[in-house]
Amino acid sequence: TKAAHGDHDAPLSASEVVSLGLLNEKQWQEVSAIALALFARGREVAARRGLILVDTKYEFGFDEAGKLAASPGCAATAGSGTEGDAKIVLADEIHTPDSSRYWLADTYAQRFEKTEPPDTLDKDFIRRWVSSRCDPYKDKIPEIPQEIILEAAATYIRVFEQITGQSFPLPDPGTPPLARIRANLKKYFTGP
Repeated sequence: TKAAHGDHDAPLSASEVVSLGLLNEKQWQEVSAIALALFARGREVAARRGLILVDTKYEFGFDEAGKLAASPGCAATAGSGTEGDAKIVLADEIHTPDSSRYWLADTYAQRFEKTEPPDTLDKDFIRRWVSSRCDPYKDKIPEIPQEIILEAAATYIRVFEQITGQSFPLPDPGTPPLARIRANLKKYFTGP
């Protein structure tokens, strides 16, 4: 479950999710089934593209008619509505380097045999860079150098291209990021 700012997130067991009233048993079974199916499908797609989907996180909530509502960084938080009309929804992105760890399949066995860490495609290198310079849960985060930012962008682009088999469309550098985001999202909120 999402921790207070500055603290580590705490894992919860299935029984704790139910006993804390975050979900009832039926809802937990539904969320579990969806998460396991998504993970199985993600591993299948990744494997076809030479990747191993190692782990991930999914965020679930209820639609506006439901008892719970999704919030950023939290699976679900208390809201209003009736339990009977709640529809469980998947919130946020899935299977990106933000929420998932990928290993390269073609080097995994060899690196494992040599007891070397796997070749990874995820954001953990940023976490390691920050952690080597401060305690990110207590200290001010240092400014991340441009080369680390570019490495993160290159990793995200590589994951996109490897999974989709498509070239990543680079944005027009003359378009401000907010305008680009609004243009990309407009079709989802106003129709074609």
